Amino acid sequence: ANMIHPSASVDPSADLASDVVVWQGTSIREGAVIGERTSIGQYAYVGPGAKIGRDCKIQNGVYVYEPAIVDDGVFI
Repeated sequence: ANMIHPSASVDPSADLASDVVVWQGTSIREGAVIGERTSIGQYAYVGPGAKIGRDCKIQNGVYVYEPAIVDDGVFI
C-alpha cells in the first residue's frame, strides 16, 4: 500500500504504483508516473508527465521537471 503524507499534493491523474512513499509538502503533478517501491522525499516536486522508475529514492527538496525520465534504482 502507498503511504502519502496528508500535506502532500498528488494530482488524481498521477499514476503511483504499489508501495510508493510520498513525504510531507511534496507535489506530484498531473500525469506523473512513479514506479513501485519508490520514495519521494519532503518538499520535492515531480512535474507533469515526468516518469520515475521502480526502487528509486528522490531526496528532500529535489525537483524533477518534465519531460524527465528517471530509470529504475536511481538515487537523486
